[in-house]
Amino acid sequence: MVPDLLTLPREIRDQIYKHLVHDLNYRHAIATRYENIVRISVKDLPMVSLYMTHPRLYDEYKYAARCYARAAQIRVDTLNSFYGEIEERT
Repeated sequence: MVPDLLTLPREIRDQIYKHLVHDLNYRHAIATRYENIVRISVKDLPMVSLYMTHPRLYDEYKYAARCYARAAQIRVDTLNSFYGEIEERT
């Protein structure tokens, strides 16, 4: 018989929660005199769908998600249409 997630010890569930994350990558082009491309990426975001499964899992996963640092990276690339060069700013 395969154990249910809630029958596993809390320490093991916390280890599982560490791996239940995803990365967010967003890219948007802004039309101005120069073509600007904005890129935003965030690593290791909690999976929102897990919050909706069970009240106990919600509380445990919410606590586990707060224990890990998150960082966002925002990058703007400017395409100079006259020279065709890309300048990178972070």
